[in-house]
Amino acid sequence: MSWAAGLTKPQCMSVGIETCYQNTALALSVALASPSPARAAAVPVFYQAVQVVCLLTFSLVSWKSGWTYAPAEISLWRMIVTNYQPFFMQETELVTQE
Repeated sequence: MSWAAGLTKPQCMSVGIETCYQNTALALSVALASPSPARAAAVPVFYQAVQVVCLLTFSLVSWKSGWTYAPAEISLWRMIVTNYQPFFMQETELVTQE
């Protein structure tokens, strides 16, 4: 839906990740408010564990497919330690020009 709304590829990826995190947090909040929170929380906690694996896979595939601001041809370590947000890159260019 974010693609249909006219968002860019990196923005679509951000919306997907954020939506996934909010849904699991909401499910855990509801489970902890139930009469037997320990038992009810088992499903959201399992879902969050699966979410970690799925989001890691989704993020890596999206990065290599060109859906992020980071270039696909750089190393994984370089991608993790460098900020590729457009605003940050503009600020960095201004600082180096001065």
